[in-house]
Amino acid sequence: MAIELGSGLSGRDHYDGLFRAGLDEEAELSKRSAVDRANSVQILLQESGINSATRLVELGAGTGSVISECRNRGVASSFTAVEYSSSAVDYLRRNTIGIDVIQADITAADFQMEGSIDILLISHVVEHLEDPHAFLAAARSKLDFSYAVIEVPLEDLPLSRLKALVKDRTKNLAGHVQFYTRKTFEDLLTSCDLEVVRSRTYFPIQTPDDLRLTFKKDQMPAWRYPLLWMTRRLIPQMVPDTWSRLYHANCAALCRKSR
Repeated sequence: MAIELGSGLSGRDHYDGLFRAGLDEEAELSKRSAVDRANSVQILLQESGINSATRLVELGAGTGSVISECRNRGVASSFTAVEYSSSAVDYLRRNTIGIDVIQADITAADFQMEGSIDILLISHVVEHLEDPHAFLAAARSKLDFSYAVIEVPLEDLPLSRLKALVKDRTKNLAGHVQFYTRKTFEDLLTSCDLEVVRSRTYFPIQTPDDLRLTFKKDQMPAWRYPLLWMTRRLIPQMVPDTWSRLYHANCAALCRKSR
């Protein structure tokens, strides 16, 4: 069932609604994107000479696809998933192996997590939050982490801005309430006293099966399917660098506390 972000509903609660309305479909889509997102973690760590990690913690783990992919690759030896949505937490506990699962809101006054963290992972969470600064500031102050890998979609690019002139982009099915360029994303991190060590920008080219699943899940009209094919597969394959500068991309940043 498609859910449109409405007035009075937070981006986080909207995402929780997506889990409750179609958990298996959300899990399948997330699993399909997990390879690219786990690639970001590995590439940024390897390029920065970080070759071993004991503990990886993911905030906003959703249905666990990214942390599971990281576990399968041996990115660390201990894994903890933290998630707000009770529906997603139930799914995590039923479907993941070797991952500790905690239901919590990191911005809550009573949130605590003991022990040091080698890698803190926050993948495609920030764009759902009305106050991302408060979320990242809470992570910085409450968690003892060496490095964080934070990834967001870049959706405030030139062609996206033109599209926003004729369509209200806040009424999107994904529940995004923040829209970034690479600069505004890195500015957010800096404002939270996080130093960007290295970053990676890429376009996630979707497979034909990905496109069909998205089309079906979001209950799109028939005319949208060719448009999906052009914007998410055909054009990105032809001019990936140009498309990621003009229309859409994902950006992952490896960060550490700046002081």
